[in-house]
Amino acid sequence: MTGTDKKVSLYSRDLGFLTELNTLNDWSWCTRFKPKSQELIITTNSGWISMQQLAKKNIFSSYRELYAKRDNFTDVVVENIAMNQKLKVKCKELVKKISIFKDKLAVLQNERLLIYVAGEEGLKYSPYRKITKRFDCDSMEILNSHALFANDNRIQVFNFMGELEREWILDAKVTYLRTIGGPPKREHALVGLANGQVLKLFVDNSFPIQLYRSTVAILKCELNVSKKKLAILDLNKNLVGIDLITQAQLFQEVNVNSFAWNSDL
Repeated sequence: MTGTDKKVSLYSRDLGFLTELNTLNDWSWCTRFKPKSQELIITTNSGWISMQQLAKKNIFSSYRELYAKRDNFTDVVVENIAMNQKLKVKCKELVKKISIFKDKLAVLQNERLLIYVAGEEGLKYSPYRKITKRFDCDSMEILNSHALFANDNRIQVFNFMGELEREWILDAKVTYLRTIGGPPKREHALVGLANGQVLKLFVDNSFPIQLYRSTVAILKCELNVSKKKLAILDLNKNLVGIDLITQAQLFQEVNVNSFAWNSDL
């Protein structure tokens, strides 16, 4: 949608606002999608004709055999890979972030956080909580009864009533955030920072624990099943494995794009 406000905005088929795509130098006469493509043609009052490509960012989350991803901007598809089952959750508005953990599925939109809970049988999710609040964040993780939000060098934990319970101000920008388990209200998360630090956070503790320190920004870090070994992938695509008991380096690989631990001990 365009007009005299010089903005190009994207709406769903149900006329729900999704996002603002662009701001023009003049007001627009007309917009049209190129057939069978994601390219938008825009004309302005001053005679300019431009084309904008709608880039669909991959937004996803995983927990064990469950994988959730955004579909068509406003929906979430959850797949149980082990059972070969799929389910579509229609959220009606733009899906900005997704997080899945145990029986909880969290969907972040512009002005609200939707939380769903899984049923006891089969792949089925039902509405559980709706928090009408704007959460500006770079990454999000759902827990049993809380949600973690990372924005720049700040991590905040909110309960399902939308109340802030704890906040950490860290030494550098958060580049990786991942829930790694724990009992309700005592869950812990792995945090990677732009300064090379790898931290462990407990939601009921104000003091982070440093597990590793590099000189390069962290892209991804994961613990193995026993939680005694840590793998770290940095911005230079170097992968290092560390024994957390002895702090000895177990392995090192270069030119790595991603990795995963074996689920067996």
